[in-house]
Amino acid sequence: MPQVIAGTYEIGMQIGAGGGGIVYLGRHLRLDKQIVLKADKRTLNTKPEKLRREVDMLKGLSHTYIPQVYDFVQEQGAVFTVMDYIDGESLDKRLKRGELPDQPQVIHWACQLLEALCYLHSRPPYGVLHGDIKPANIMLRPSGDICLIDYNIALVLGENGAVKVGRSRGYASPEHYGAEFGDLEKSRGAMEETGTLEITEDMGATEPMSETEPMEWPDSAGPTEPMRVHGKESRVSFTSGLGSTGTSGGQRVTLDARSDIYSIGATLYHLLSGHCPAQNAADVKPLGPEICSPQVSEIVRKAMAVSPDQRYQSAAEMLAAFRQLHRRDVRVIRHKRRMAATAALLSMMFLAGGTSSLLGAKQLEQIQQALALAEYSANTLAEGNVSGAVELALQAIPRKESVLNAPVTAQARKALTDALGVYDLSDGFKALDTLELPSAPFGIQVSPEGTRFAVTYAYEAAVFDTESLQRLAALPLQNSALSDVVFVDEDRLVYAGDTGVTAYDLDAGTIIWTGETATTLAVSADGTRVAAVNRDEDHAVVYRMDSGDIEAECSFEGQHMQVAANDIFASPDDSVFALNGDGSMLAVTFENGGLWILDVDQPEENLILYDDSEYRHFEGGFCGKYFAFAASGGGEPLFGLIDTKEAVYLGGYESPDVFSLTAGEAGIYLANGNVLVRFDPDTQEETELAYTDQEKITGFSVGEESILTATDGPGFAFYDRGANRM
Repeated sequence: MPQVIAGTYEIGMQIGAGGGGIVYLGRHLRLDKQIVLKADKRTLNTKPEKLRREVDMLKGLSHTYIPQVYDFVQEQGAVFTVMDYIDGESLDKRLKRGELPDQPQVIHWACQLLEALCYLHSRPPYGVLHGDIKPANIMLRPSGDICLIDYNIALVLGENGAVKVGRSRGYASPEHYGAEFGDLEKSRGAMEETGTLEITEDMGATEPMSETEPMEWPDSAGPTEPMRVHGKESRVSFTSGLGSTGTSGGQRVTLDARSDIYSIGATLYHLLSGHCPAQNAADVKPLGPEICSPQVSEIVRKAMAVSPDQRYQSAAEMLAAFRQLHRRDVRVIRHKRRMAATAALLSMMFLAGGTSSLLGAKQLEQIQQALALAEYSANTLAEGNVSGAVELALQAIPRKESVLNAPVTAQARKALTDALGVYDLSDGFKALDTLELPSAPFGIQVSPEGTRFAVTYAYEAAVFDTESLQRLAALPLQNSALSDVVFVDEDRLVYAGDTGVTAYDLDAGTIIWTGETATTLAVSADGTRVAAVNRDEDHAVVYRMDSGDIEAECSFEGQHMQVAANDIFASPDDSVFALNGDGSMLAVTFENGGLWILDVDQPEENLILYDDSEYRHFEGGFCGKYFAFAASGGGEPLFGLIDTKEAVYLGGYESPDVFSLTAGEAGIYLANGNVLVRFDPDTQEETELAYTDQEKITGFSVGEESILTATDGPGFAFYDRGANRM
């Protein structure tokens, strides 16, 4: 029968063991979710009130890239740390298999690690030091994000007054060995000879999980508080002795935030090169251009400087360095006529950007308060207090509409309607019918007014009437999953036919015209022009829709769009290929991360937003004179807005979550995390359309009366235009 501790946690199979204890997979009986329990067999020599204080601090930590600690439990001579179960595998296992990530992926993980450190280092009162960052303590989730584990979770446990601190070879900073200037072998020998370490007031140490060399504190210097970082009071002091048998005359060296900076630099060094860096910091050779870009090499070199004063002084500073890698002058890196904005316009842009950021922060705070009030209202209603529930729900709704106020959240609306009992939201949408296809579908396209839709599969496009589900046409396609079908209006469409790009009249059932071989297509919003490019070509062809005459050829100057290694069965849909409203501009992304806006009629007016970049996934489109785009897959996900008439970057922002974007004459719609909004390019205001609680939105469709969202969780959901989930 499984062992249950504290009446709450069921212990399952052992999943790991190290110098600090045994790790078990378990289950939280009340929450019915998987957890991890780390059992420490050492004696507990800490006052209960101090233990509770530290437990409360650790339980209060909550961040996307660190696991949640639930509790410490002392039972049957062992102390158990209860925390989140992180699905995935540690990065050291991938390294042992020889699986090296590319530079964009390493940068993506580095930003996530540094965000976690920014959070830990800033916790009150002094911050929390991790102390043992290495690939073995970084979990890669199935989503592709990382989680920094084993952060300071056994700080107050002592064995006869001794606490161990992790010292992982190659990843530990010189301070871990008691060396200030990199003379590691000398100071290490002195340390082993004297065994002398000194801990300052309010300090403690971490517990290594594995592959570490433990160092014990002397009995007289037992632990008092967690290892912390922030300012002069928050350091762990070593007295190396340097040949002496006592602490007098010894040289004091400290661990602080910069020690974690060294370890993260060493971890990135290993991920990029495939080799653990030398134990002696002075012997670490810089990463060469055959391994990574000089800019990334410089960031790693600075993080691993022997002297802490020469490193980044905070995780935030190092994070900023990585984010600056992706910042090109997005206004126009190369504008062939060198159109320049005036200084006054730039000043206005900066002021507008600052105001927008402040408003965004204020509205985010309002949204968080509204979500909390909505939850309180639901709890109050469950207790039978209807009037109290109504009052709380009303507090979650702004008294008046204003640019200073965040939009009303779906949770606030639902809380109020539940409390008032105005209407029932239990009715939902039901499947209309099921259509059998010859093979798995590659994609689906809907006509502008929704009366018809086309489904593509290998290698055909079937067009159906939406109401009757009658099949109207079966159109042969190129043997590629990239083959597009695009509606011009309810009666006409263009498709990547097996004999070339083809315009087709659905009512007449006849071909209007046929052009050159192509796979990827775009149609202008006014239906006058069609752009086409073949997967192997370095140019696009623009046709007149009514006649099929070629109006222009747009050169990519030797560049090629991104194509899957095997496009016969796979279309990653990572590229932008879009015409603006009248077909005078064509936006294209390339395999090197480039993003261009080509002037169809005047090639000398082309705009190049990115000549190249580390981004590998783009979404985007035109809305009037604006071009909106989202980029990810090589750094911090980015959303940006361009005024194509003025050739000016108007604004945008980055986020840890990937953006999902559609843009057209009907508007710009942007999903990020669990929120979907309509973005107004003129005012840069956002109107909430959907909020999905915990799941992240992975796709959406916006109709006249309702919105459909798909998430990374099971199923999908419909919302009305008031952001209420239906």
